[in-house]
Amino acid sequence: MSLTGVFRLRLAHDFQVPAKVHSHEEFAETILSLWRFASEKMPSLDEEFAFLCSMYYLLGWMVGDAGKGMGSRRRHTVRIRYELSKKHPENLELGNYVKQVIQNLGVWCERMADRPARRHKPLESYYWDSHYSPIFGWMFTACLGLEWDERTSYDPVVMDWVLTAPEDMRIWFLRGLADSDGDVDFRDRSVSITSQPNTDLVSRLLGSLGIHNSISCENKRDMARVSLSISDAVRIGIFNPSIMTHRRKLLERLANARTFPRHWPLWLEARVETLLSQNLGLREVCETLLEERNVYVRYNTLKRKRRRML
Repeated sequence: MSLTGVFRLRLAHDFQVPAKVHSHEEFAETILSLWRFASEKMPSLDEEFAFLCSMYYLLGWMVGDAGKGMGSRRRHTVRIRYELSKKHPENLELGNYVKQVIQNLGVWCERMADRPARRHKPLESYYWDSHYSPIFGWMFTACLGLEWDERTSYDPVVMDWVLTAPEDMRIWFLRGLADSDGDVDFRDRSVSITSQPNTDLVSRLLGSLGIHNSISCENKRDMARVSLSISDAVRIGIFNPSIMTHRRKLLERLANARTFPRHWPLWLEARVETLLSQNLGLREVCETLLEERNVYVRYNTLKRKRRRML
């Protein structure tokens, strides 16, 4: 490849790859060449497009919640490992989807023994792990723009080049972030992505898609998050459209839920009073009403109702 600022990526054969990615074209040319070598075939244009989308999705996971195990600095190897809560059985399918994306690069990745509950993770988790690979080392330093001793939890990525990607691929990058670090917020019927210290990049990516968004932090102990409306989240399919994850299911239910902004029917009054009397959290009450009756009730309304019941 005739790319400036290169180093050698040692696989079965040496590949010359850019030491820093500056554009979508550089990323696409490099990752497609690696894929053609790994798959030993000449893919069609449609296959190339789908593969590139999956690589942007993987980059989103790497910026997000996927663990990066640093291997040999000399060999430039990194492994990817991630765990997803067993609270939502759909996470098994999501984790296997990410595993397949990794395997498409010719890198070994499999589901391992489930992780037990522990202090900072009170629920059991599904767990996946990959082999160390220089491909992930290259993605970490050249694509995410991080130094070897930096970490995505504390250091912002340097990848403005992702803004040069086609719209579909920018969306797939955001999907990777949302599937790993996103949430559906009942308080204001929004979707949020918690990706500090990369909130500015996430905000600009959403802005490049014509999506109004806001950055907020509830208190000093919380991490900043980027929020977008439910309607915009549905329009671009912010969660992986190939899998009915619990977040995607919640988003679609919330987008289509009935509301009663003025007067509640008697059955709703009775059901809310019953749920609040059980000392459930406000989110639990909201989720129960959504599940049972396809109804959304605002947090502030529930708060006022609870105060009157005391």
